[in-house]
Amino acid sequence: MNYELSKQERRGCAHGYVLSIDKRALCVGYEIDVKVILSYQAAKEQDAQEEFDQLRTGELDGCVELIPQTSVRALQERMFTLRSNDCSKVAKDEAKVGRIMSILLGRPVKPESPKANNPLMTFGALSKLKEGQVDTALCMLDEVPRLVFQQAGPGTGKTFSAASIVATVLATDHTARVLALAPPNVAVVKLVLEMQDALAAGKHVEPMLALFSGTGKLRYAKEVERISPHLLATAVEAQDFKELLQKDQERVKVERYLDACERNPRLAQEMTVAKIVQEHKNRRLCFATLSFCEQLPALFGETTHLIIDEAGQAPYVQILNLVSQLPCLTKVLITGDRRQLRVHLPSLPLAIREDFGMDTVIQNLDVAQGTDVTTLSVCFRSHSALVRCTEAGFYKPHGEMLTPGRDDSERALMTDQTAFKLPKKGVPLILVHQSTPAQRDEVSTSSANPGQTDTAMRALWRLARAFPGTLIRCICFYAAQALEIERLVAQQEIPDILVTTADATQGHESSLAVVVTTCSVLDSGADSQPFWADAARVDVAISRASHGMIIIGDLLLLNRTETWRRYLDQATTETTVVGPEYFDFEQFNNPDNYYDKDGQLISANGGAVRSEHFYGKYGKNVWYNNSGESRGAENRYQPYLPQGGTRERTRGKAPTSAARR
Repeated sequence: MNYELSKQERRGCAHGYVLSIDKRALCVGYEIDVKVILSYQAAKEQDAQEEFDQLRTGELDGCVELIPQTSVRALQERMFTLRSNDCSKVAKDEAKVGRIMSILLGRPVKPESPKANNPLMTFGALSKLKEGQVDTALCMLDEVPRLVFQQAGPGTGKTFSAASIVATVLATDHTARVLALAPPNVAVVKLVLEMQDALAAGKHVEPMLALFSGTGKLRYAKEVERISPHLLATAVEAQDFKELLQKDQERVKVERYLDACERNPRLAQEMTVAKIVQEHKNRRLCFATLSFCEQLPALFGETTHLIIDEAGQAPYVQILNLVSQLPCLTKVLITGDRRQLRVHLPSLPLAIREDFGMDTVIQNLDVAQGTDVTTLSVCFRSHSALVRCTEAGFYKPHGEMLTPGRDDSERALMTDQTAFKLPKKGVPLILVHQSTPAQRDEVSTSSANPGQTDTAMRALWRLARAFPGTLIRCICFYAAQALEIERLVAQQEIPDILVTTADATQGHESSLAVVVTTCSVLDSGADSQPFWADAARVDVAISRASHGMIIIGDLLLLNRTETWRRYLDQATTETTVVGPEYFDFEQFNNPDNYYDKDGQLISANGGAVRSEHFYGKYGKNVWYNNSGESRGAENRYQPYLPQGGTRERTRGKAPTSAARR
């Protein structure tokens, strides 16, 4: 945060960040106490040391203005929209957007079923759609204004179906204007890539414009580079576009923009130049992040079809604000998975987390009358064994299905290789039981597990000897664990392997994945599941792999949580649990290892390759703690991992849920 003195000069005085916010209700209004930590920082060629000293000692005569470093323009406009009751006004409009807004607001709307037969369903990529994808297309291609929610599990082709629908709309309706959005940058990139293929399938050429903030282009440079032909910089570099610029002022802005893209993308004025492009060459198909679009909705005022991907991370109030500013809307397709990660509410002030529309729009669509709900349940991403485990862990408990859509021969990268033998023949899932203790980083309060780090590095090294590093991703639940493995991967020069946290993985996929759970303690007295057992987070982490996956963790400890128990119940019927020694060179590469008649891997000395420690306790209904002993007492408090519950602690206060990350 920045502090500025509210005098005539408004001189900068200090910068810092907020430690805590305490809000108390009064008879009229609220009283808010804000704790901040500050350091002196004056504006350029300004001396505000005296004012800073007075501020520090409480002697400052005057008020101080607290200014966020991030832009609050979109939040202010959102506040104005809601305060002015614009959404209700739009809902009363007789235009098509009125029906859409009424559905969003939860008002009674008479449902209308789409026609079963639509001649457009044979057009281009639409002919490849399956089951629920067809239902979505039928809703999006008729004349009725609709708000469609497409519930889609991992790998079910939600982005492909959305792209196929958009390609058909653009080819058959020359008045259509499509805006495709997603909260994360990587999901926007995926939308563009899928759209390329869908347009090619329909043999239709349509210029696309993908817009990103400077920070997004820097942070996701490799991903964004994949769609470089559709970036704003490419559009303004074209000679035919430069010839359209008649004002010197516009030419200067474009040249400055291109220069900034090369030198410092954060300084590139993406919105300003995008306005110029749309004025001279109105692109019918645009892509952006949801936050970017909310900064400048007027740029997309002619939009008739709105697509929102990864909707679990899209706040309800943000969608309301956006739709209220798109008067030409006739169709809205919102697609996502209610079982995966949602809006990260802990990053918001506690006072506005509930009842302010900050949570995912999906929970509103689930109860709103008039929403056309379609479901995609066929997973085209992963090997059938991986799909069955994911379904058992996260979808069956809710009465939902997730079925394999690929033949195993199409996902045989790990099962067909000859560099090493899998614990179970034909099953590309390796479960590694390891009960080594985790250690908490005193600075970041995140955790890492040295034993699991060593096992993960051996697994990555073995995989990198058999497959290109570009096919491998390591997914960690703890940030400190990810940083440690990332450091070692670079140090040992294992090329092209990507290491990320589970929270940063949604929207991605990989041929092979190594998942590191880190945890070694569970507080049985806690009121809620630990964050490493949060169903949405675990679902994301273990559903990224298409050809094969390795999971490393204390499986007996994980099995004590509801989320992991459901997953492991199925996974242990698919494959055999092994110990870290499975990756020992002598074991891993021993050509004398063989499979028995049941497909179980047998070592050269005749014993089954499996974790005896795990099978000695699994399913035996004995109490388990991380020391590996069976006992009736509660697990002892360990200060390096998150704790909870109401019992008194003898070694200090437990960290908060936010500290776990």
